[in-house]
Amino acid sequence: MNRFPFAVLAVFCSVSHAAAQDLASFQSKIKPFLHAHCVDCHGPDVKKAGLRLDQLKPDFADARTMALWVKAHDKLVAGEMPPKKRPRPPQRDLEIVTQWLHQELHAASLDKQRKQGRVVLRRLNATEYENTLRDLLALTITSS
Repeated sequence: MNRFPFAVLAVFCSVSHAAAQDLASFQSKIKPFLHAHCVDCHGPDVKKAGLRLDQLKPDFADARTMALWVKAHDKLVAGEMPPKKRPRPPQRDLEIVTQWLHQELHAASLDKQRKQGRVVLRRLNATEYENTLRDLLALTITSS
């Protein structure tokens, strides 16, 4: 008897269960925090910095959405948001949100590394190329 389909099904179910738990956690803890402390300035009526958090989904696979979550996480951790003139959220609530965001962002980053690799190849610009030749071969090249 071939057990492979059962193993695939078991992995799929565990991944689906984890995704459902993450979504439930987002709905029960993160979304209420955002509505209580962020949506007044980043919602349908006012979109400060062009950011609308009331519609931001926990889709960390999408690069644009992930970048917005990283920005929100960094502002919360740095204490820049909510701004000083707004009431601060309870420290415990803030810790729950930042910890959840950190875990989700880290997991998404690891997933991206597994799929795409750690280093992204790119071409050197002219200055970088000249500096590399100078450093490696002791050659001085001047651009004309």
